[in-house]
Amino acid sequence: MVPGKKSSSKPQSWRTKSQAKMSDGADYIPEQSLLNNDSSPSKSWRSSDFQRTILERVLLWTSRLFITSATIGVLVFLVQLLLTLHRPIPIVTAFATNYQAPFGPLPLVEEDKKLLLDLNSPGNGFFAPMAATVSDISPAFGELTTGTDFMPYITRTLKETRPGGPDRNTVLVYITAIAAIDKTGKPFLVPPLKSAQPLALSDADFISVERLLAGIRAAVQPNINVVTILDCGKDEQSWPSGLAGTGFPAAVETIVDQGNHDRLWVMLPYSAGQRILTSEYLGGSSFTTHFARGLQGVADAKPYGNSDGQVSLLELSQYLQNKVDHFATTVFGSRQTPKLLGTSSPGLKTSIKSDGVMLSWSKGPRSTLNIKSLSMPDISWLTQRWNAVDEIRKLRNNTRPVLWGTYQNLLLRSERLRHYGIATSKIQGVNDAFAEQLESRLQRPITSLEYVLLDQELAQITESPESDQRAELEAIDKLLEDSKQSVATTTGDINVWQDRLKQAWQLLLLRMDSGKDISRPYLRRWLDYVGPSPDNDSFSSAQLHFIRMLLEWSQNDAWSRSPSLFPKLIQCVADSRNIAIGRSKRLHSSPADQRNFKQAMDMLRRAIDLTFVGDSDSMRDAVDLATQVHNDFKVLKSELTQRWQVLKTLDQLNSELPYLLDWWTREAQIQADKQKSSTLQPIFIEELLTSCRRYYRSFRSLAMLASPAERDSQKQSTFIEKYQQAADKNFQKLLNSYLDHCRNLAAAAPDSPQTLGAIRRALLTPLIPAGTRIQLLMRSNQLEQQLIEEYAKNFARVTKPIKQSTE
Repeated sequence: MVPGKKSSSKPQSWRTKSQAKMSDGADYIPEQSLLNNDSSPSKSWRSSDFQRTILERVLLWTSRLFITSATIGVLVFLVQLLLTLHRPIPIVTAFATNYQAPFGPLPLVEEDKKLLLDLNSPGNGFFAPMAATVSDISPAFGELTTGTDFMPYITRTLKETRPGGPDRNTVLVYITAIAAIDKTGKPFLVPPLKSAQPLALSDADFISVERLLAGIRAAVQPNINVVTILDCGKDEQSWPSGLAGTGFPAAVETIVDQGNHDRLWVMLPYSAGQRILTSEYLGGSSFTTHFARGLQGVADAKPYGNSDGQVSLLELSQYLQNKVDHFATTVFGSRQTPKLLGTSSPGLKTSIKSDGVMLSWSKGPRSTLNIKSLSMPDISWLTQRWNAVDEIRKLRNNTRPVLWGTYQNLLLRSERLRHYGIATSKIQGVNDAFAEQLESRLQRPITSLEYVLLDQELAQITESPESDQRAELEAIDKLLEDSKQSVATTTGDINVWQDRLKQAWQLLLLRMDSGKDISRPYLRRWLDYVGPSPDNDSFSSAQLHFIRMLLEWSQNDAWSRSPSLFPKLIQCVADSRNIAIGRSKRLHSSPADQRNFKQAMDMLRRAIDLTFVGDSDSMRDAVDLATQVHNDFKVLKSELTQRWQVLKTLDQLNSELPYLLDWWTREAQIQADKQKSSTLQPIFIEELLTSCRRYYRSFRSLAMLASPAERDSQKQSTFIEKYQQAADKNFQKLLNSYLDHCRNLAAAAPDSPQTLGAIRRALLTPLIPAGTRIQLLMRSNQLEQQLIEEYAKNFARVTKPIKQSTE
């Protein structure tokens, strides 16, 4: 510092302790002037730049926090991948869904497929692995033209599939289709071919189980374990076509033993003599539902597994045998025991046991079972159809047996489609429409001519009405006898007029059968009661035309000379129409019958002509001819009645006996040592089949006779009639036992699994009367829902295996 001069040091800032920066003199403003300047605005020491700095810092810290969180999430995800770096077991699935009638459809196929597809999802825990990866080749079934076309699809998929599981050496194959066995006892699968006719299939159209298993084994490496699940045998309606699946498990077991394939196991959902049971309230079949749960880890829990965190093939098999069989017993009162088949030959170098085949990791036990809540299905359409079946069964004469059998099978199919899941919703509408078409054809007569149709309907009327009809006819008879009372005429409706004509004709037959006279005034009042046809008699019947001829062309003296002639002529005309068109055409194949009928008709025409002449000699000859014709027709009707009864028994055996035997077989399997009814004992069935076999052979021996005279002989008729009566007696005994059983199930049987199972087996036949059938349908739905709910409540309870000795 220079002496004599003021210090030039600058003041220091109170914030930084550094020298403050001074502005030039031109910018200097005195402090007093600042204080006195009221017009200048006040300023904060915190500038806007400082506020922006704070905002930037907040954004910076937020972005850093977000980046840090994302980094932590990625690290956790990578840790999860490292901890759960498992390869889930692959499942190649093939579900056949689009079967054409009369095959299939299979119940709850889409629901079962969804249960397996859900195995792709991870477990409840964060680090829980997926149970399986599913490769579905079900669309391949829709492209098949022959059964052999299926093999390339499944082998190509297996070659492209990486083995998985805890040991990364296992592949699962899950196939659902119709199962059957051929005449040699070999098992095969029936694919839903898109172009072949169901009733014209050949051996090439089927999938041989033997070739299928061999192809599956050859498609993967020798050190890879292959587990094939053949969920086949659900179809309940293909047995009339000869496709019976009850022997399928035993046939597959034989194939597996003979094939001797290394590291190949086959799992079946049921054992020999049993059937696969499904319930729409369960949301899938019992086997698939428990299979999916077991593969997710439930099978690893005790007492089925060892709780080591992995599910082995043996643990899954034991779990399914216990749970599926318990479900069948608890809900349906029957048995369904899954079976694991495999080769354990000591000659196989790399053979391992099923407990060494690891399938999946345990995802934690699931102790609850969710059931579907379904509303009661609408059965109004089924009620109308089954009522129509009862009417057609009463009136049909078996001129169209194939059409009749197809119609009944379609109705059974429609009944099941309402409980077979979402895959059958479209099929149900088509099936219902087809059933209605066949019903219309069966209700419509073969002829389209109305006057012939009316003739046929009058010819089929007998003189033995029902008790309620008899009382009504007697009241009309008293009205016609009383000449003082007026007779009401009919309306202009042609249907009402035809119904009145049928009623009046039956009254006439009943009066003649009782021996009462038919006078001219009575017959005229009878015609007044019938009334004129609304269509001006353009479609009148031969019987009505003859009545009008008698009244118009016969003389009054003729009625007084021979009062018994006219009822006899009317009876002869009625008999002639009954013989000619009142029954099946198959009754008129005998040349002798045709010749005798022609001679009788010639005499009847001459008797009618003589009646119209009316003199004493003519009337006397007419009486003699009418008596002869009446006796000849009586003999012909007796022979035709006998022959008609023989044919009716034969038709009934052909159309209904297979259903009854199928029902008896199912009942015998369930109640082998519990059945007390003699009609269900094997000795009775043997007697029934023996009598039917003799009955069929009597027809065969009759056809071998060369001479028509020998075939028409009374000896042959007596020979056939003897076996017909024995077969019909045994058949009616079985039929009555079945109908009594159905009525008891509908009204008196307790609410139990055995009752539900019995109802299901009974509904597999179309022979139940409509009223009883509807009762069974409603009770089956209610009881099934109740038993499923009880099963779900007790699902977590550990159950002991059911002894096989009860089968």
